[in-house]
This record gives sequence, C-alpha cells and structure tokens, in this order.
Amino acid sequence: MYDSHEIYLESGANADQPAWLRGLMARLERRWVARSAALVTVNESLAAELRRRYAPVRTVVVHNCPPRSYSPTPGVPDLLRAATGIPVDEPIALYHGAFSRHRGLEELAAAVAEPGLERVHAVFLGYGGLRSELDALALGPAAPGRIHVLAAVPPEELGAWVASADVGVMAIQPSTINHRMSTPNKLFECLGAGVPVVASDFHEMRQIVCDDPEGPLGVVVAPDDIPGLGRAILSIVAAPPAERAELRVRCLRAAHGRWNWETESARLVDLYAGLFGQA
Repeated sequence: MYDSHEIYLESGANADQPAWLRGLMARLERRWVARSAALVTVNESLAAELRRRYAPVRTVVVHNCPPRSYSPTPGVPDLLRAATGIPVDEPIALYHGAFSRHRGLEELAAAVAEPGLERVHAVFLGYGGLRSELDALALGPAAPGRIHVLAAVPPEELGAWVASADVGVMAIQPSTINHRMSTPNKLFECLGAGVPVVASDFHEMRQIVCDDPEGPLGVVVAPDDIPGLGRAILSIVAAPPAERAELRVRCLRAAHGRWNWETESARLVDLYAGLFGQA
C-alpha cells in the first residue's frame, strides 16, 4: 500500500528541487506506486491527480477525520476565553495548527481589523516558525488587544479548546497544488467540535462546507479577499443566537454522521480485508 496524503513532489522543499532531481523522484514514486496493491489518499481531488500521474492499480480515499469521541457539553469550561481573558460576549475566530506560511494566519489577523469586526478576537492556537511574527501582530496597532497567540495543546484536549471558538478560520492560500486541493485536519476538527467554519473557496472544502445535505456548515471565501473574509466571519458570529445554535448543531451532526474516523476508516478495513484474503 502506498500512502500519499498530499502530492509529494509538490510539497515543501521538494517543489523547489532542480529538474533532474524532481525527475528522479517522480520515477521512483511511479515505481513504488506500481508495486503497491493500492494507493491511499485523503480526498477525491488528490486521488484524481495521483491517478493521472501514476495510474495506480487501485485508489482508496480516506479523509483525515477525528473520531466521534468528542462532543461539546454545556457547562464545560470556556478554555480559550479562560486562557486569553476574552469577554464572554466578544466572539472568537480561531486558527489552530501549524504556524506556517500560506495557511491564512496573516489574513485572519488582517480580517479582524476590518470595519464591523471591532469586537471579534483572532486566536492562534498552535506551534511553528511564525510564532514570533504572530506575537508581534498581537502587540501591533491593527487590532489592539484582539489578537492572541497560544501554545499548542495535547491532541486529546484539542476538541474542548476548539469547541470554545465561535468560528474556525482556514484561509489557506493557493500557493501550491497541495494547498488548492487540501482538506486540512482542522476543518474536520472544527466540525467535530460543533464549530462552523470559514474556509478558502477551493473545490474540496466547498463541497464539504457548502454542499452538506442538511445545509451549509459555514462559508467559503476567495483566499485573497480580506474584506470578504471579514464579512464571512461576521456573517457567522453576528447571526441571531438561534441561527448560530442551529449551525453548531448542524456541524456536529455532519461530523457524527459523515466526517468521522469510524466512517472513513471502514474503507481502510475493507482494503486490508481484501488484501489479506488475497494472501
């Protein structure tokens, strides 16, 4: 089995290697895929691109979803507000994960400085090389007192932290094909915590966020549209309480019904069972 959660040749420093080395890497990967009984990847767009490049014998899509084990519970401590001092009546737009370029961090910080978002706070929960830049933004004049940077928390605690946000933001930039085809873990982690999302308007994320059979799970927006990102955040956090509550319930139902590891891993189990039966 060949596991490819992104297009390896287009990831990180691989995309900048000289042509001869990229050609060698492509030939090696094509050989590895050809020797594999199946190629496993994380969404249909990546599956289509990998099929075009390598023509695997079989392709299995398994989204990177968390298990159903976490459900928000009324009365659970509001962890993000407890850690930052944000008042209970001021909304939180959360980014969680790696502090890296092109993940939409700067865009979120700029969006909460837009007119109409004067009471919205941006919280960055995670780790990585941009920590010092985020700390500088938090101390800067653009959104004084409304940008907060927190260290990453253990994975088993993440759901409770995410659940205390009002909206999860993933304004991923279209800098690579992997970004344009991405379905980041944080998308499913937000839904699993009952938190609506604002995401870049890329095909895979649009299908999940906008085409859910029970209704939208948030809003998608052009990744380079800072005012649009601000309006999208505001459309969620400023909605009437009943609408916001229903949206959170809809996100949780989507996670428990479709976007969870129990559902996704069934395809892996079927794959393994078939391979074992052939042995």
